[in-house]
Amino acid sequence: MILKLDSLIPTHNELRNPSKLPELVLSFSKENLLKKYKVPIMRIEQPRFGKSYPMYFIRDKHHALTAYYHFLLINESPLTISDDEFKIEEFTFSDIWTSNVDVGWVTPFNPVTHVRKPDFLKYKEAILKAYQADKTQDINKLINESFVDYAELRSVFTLKDLYLKYREGINEKNTVGINAH
Repeated sequence: MILKLDSLIPTHNELRNPSKLPELVLSFSKENLLKKYKVPIMRIEQPRFGKSYPMYFIRDKHHALTAYYHFLLINESPLTISDDEFKIEEFTFSDIWTSNVDVGWVTPFNPVTHVRKPDFLKYKEAILKAYQADKTQDINKLINESFVDYAELRSVFTLKDLYLKYREGINEKNTVGINAH
């Protein structure tokens, strides 16, 4: 299976550490970047007009994919990834919207309208720690009341949108002209 990078939807509006991008671009070849990272992609079926259409959300490795996007552009390569570079994880909207403390899913959100903040891991750790300290509390109420601490409205709709936010920073580090190996 081959996916077009422009069909992938980020689950963040921004990168946690954009200064990593130039280093990532300089340190890989097409053969090793995504095989090293094996990008997890959430596939969710979106029902529309009696049919179901897949939506592909980037669950993790936003930095690697953004750097890869740049690498492919400067090498004039197709903006695609093949199935040896990613892994599909099947989800339903219910899976994403519903917290499940037992598996560590404490940042439920609607991926069509919202994204998780880049530093959501701090929030996740704090919620799990609070729950471990007092398992009698209503964890779902606590999560729902703190939604704005880990999620925000979507302003980035494609991987290209995310890349364009950081393109200048990558180019400033003189990564233009890297040849594919």
